[in-house]
Amino acid sequence: MNTTYKSNILAKRYWKTSIVVCLSAFLFVTAAFAQTPTLRANGKIAFTSDRDGNREIYVMNADGTNQVRLTNNLVVDDHPTWSPDGTKIAFVSEKPSGGFAIFIMSNDGTNKVEVTPLIFNATAYPIWDLWGMSWSPDGNRIVFQQKAEPSIAPAYPNDIFIVNTDGSNRHILLGDPADDRQPSWSPDGSKILFSRSVSQFHHNLFTVKPDGTNLQPLANFAGDTDLSATWSPAGDKIAFMLFDYANFENIAIVNADGSNRFWFDSGSLNPDYGGRDKPDWSPDGNKIIFHVDGDRGTQIYVKNVDGTGLTRLTNLPGNNFKPSWQSLTAIKSRKRIRFF
Repeated sequence: MNTTYKSNILAKRYWKTSIVVCLSAFLFVTAAFAQTPTLRANGKIAFTSDRDGNREIYVMNADGTNQVRLTNNLVVDDHPTWSPDGTKIAFVSEKPSGGFAIFIMSNDGTNKVEVTPLIFNATAYPIWDLWGMSWSPDGNRIVFQQKAEPSIAPAYPNDIFIVNTDGSNRHILLGDPADDRQPSWSPDGSKILFSRSVSQFHHNLFTVKPDGTNLQPLANFAGDTDLSATWSPAGDKIAFMLFDYANFENIAIVNADGSNRFWFDSGSLNPDYGGRDKPDWSPDGNKIIFHVDGDRGTQIYVKNVDGTGLTRLTNLPGNNFKPSWQSLTAIKSRKRIRFF
């Protein structure tokens, strides 16, 4: 075999090996990026306030400055919830003709549009603070709770529904005698987290697929009540309001499978003693906002996920509660990609 022929064979083998290595590296990088959660920059915080006499929707900067009122009605506006892209806010409002409905407006308070009506048990919950809704990650649907239909269950329990943001294809996701409330759509769109009654006085966390299948309970502590749950931006953790009769209402964090439950903020450990509720993660995953029902009325606080930096954001006459954090542009991953 002459030297030229040997060189050609070696060259072909080299290029084949190089192609395999490059393809493997490409697949590795693709997989690495696919597994990196999409974190987003922190925008404004929407919240409800009754400082002007009735419940209205406001927004403020992430540090509590520049608090601006978006709605101006003689009726109740409540439960602001940012869309995934930060351009819209879903909220609940009383209609002039009577009754309640979910509405969507632009992030400056304009272009208010009704999405779907709500049946609400005003007798059992006159201020309906245990209500909840959540956008799908693609921004096309909203999952929400409403009072169960009389044909399905008695007056108390709630059911979970899904509706397109244009009001079409409204349908029930979970309908049974249990009380199901405060749904939260996972960041990857695969699951809906919610609280379900497991006894007369206790709720625990469950997940279900958006098509209503694969209902799964999360690990929990007997005797606890878990409400107001929300996913971290990476989808690996859940913040929620943990109620137990010994320590009142606290904010807790747990892994997505229900393991490693721990207290994040407790009324017994901070100067403004009172119930904590309505946690929401900052889009970059570094902070959690929540409201505290304490000596200054109900006010909004923020705290770093590592447990440091508890800061009060509101301190005005009246109550400020139910914060929701706006997402802005996606943050580029700084994760170092290594080739092997």
